[in-house]
Amino acid sequence: MMRLGIVAVKVVLAFALVYVIVNFVGKANIIGAVSGANRVDCLCAFAFLVLAVAINALRWRVAMTALHAPINVRIALLGTFEAVFFQQILPSGVGGDISRSVRAFDGGAAFGKSVIGVLIDRANGLLFVAFTLIAARFFSVSAILGTRIFSILFSVSLIVVAGALAAIALGLVKIDGLFRQRVRAVKALIDDYSRCMRSPLYLARILVLLTFSNLAYIDSFRYCASALGRELSWWDGAIVVQGMSLAAIIPLSIGGWGLREGAALLLFAPLGVEGAPAVSISILFGLLMTSVGVIGAIIWLSQSYRRLEKFTFGRRSSPPSGLVADEADA
Repeated sequence: MMRLGIVAVKVVLAFALVYVIVNFVGKANIIGAVSGANRVDCLCAFAFLVLAVAINALRWRVAMTALHAPINVRIALLGTFEAVFFQQILPSGVGGDISRSVRAFDGGAAFGKSVIGVLIDRANGLLFVAFTLIAARFFSVSAILGTRIFSILFSVSLIVVAGALAAIALGLVKIDGLFRQRVRAVKALIDDYSRCMRSPLYLARILVLLTFSNLAYIDSFRYCASALGRELSWWDGAIVVQGMSLAAIIPLSIGGWGLREGAALLLFAPLGVEGAPAVSISILFGLLMTSVGVIGAIIWLSQSYRRLEKFTFGRRSSPPSGLVADEADA
């Protein structure tokens, strides 16, 4: 009951945030702008979003392969598109993480590795967001750089990078005895993350996929801006998108709604984009992401969980292949 109450609060808070922001900048202006968006630009933005999600599926697959729990391309694509759907209806991306873990397990991976693989992939995405914002500080000339909101984002990015380096270092530390038993699950995650991040081949593959998926996300957002008559430079688009991404992971709403619009309002201001256009671009981007989520919903409804069904309904006399986890999953 308490969990349902928390989810209900976040749903209400998401709607409340959107309501306050939309009414603050002018509901009629936003509705008019979004409804009058250039259809060709919207289609391009949608296509880039689909491309970004598909590349993210390949990125997740690389992480699972590095954990010696490989999944095929089909499972990776199904799970990633389903995750977009669940991210839109559940708080903080948790639903998307769970759905991907379940799909990986259904595809034959051990349960513990299924969970760890998703968490490592999420950490990779967050780390790339941080690196992008740090790079913007030194290589861009965006008007956003001198603002307080960017200073906050830059500081958070440094913390994220420091946390990643600390996790890599902790993965080299050996823990024995009773304490190891108490922190076994966390230690397994840190050890696997550290091992992956110390692999040059893994880093090279992940870096390429992260670069292309983020380029697709940024271009999608720039097309959203173009659809509403605003042109963004690449660095301006990158800072706004990554700033919105950091805001959206705060566990205070559903699907990042409200938080994303608030971040857009602050980040667009130094670029001379007024309140209504800034929020309209964010809402259009969110609506297109929801449209991609519809693809995930269709996949979730149409693609059954074969392994789980066989195991759950007793169609096999013994656990399915791969169910028994390694020591880290025990």
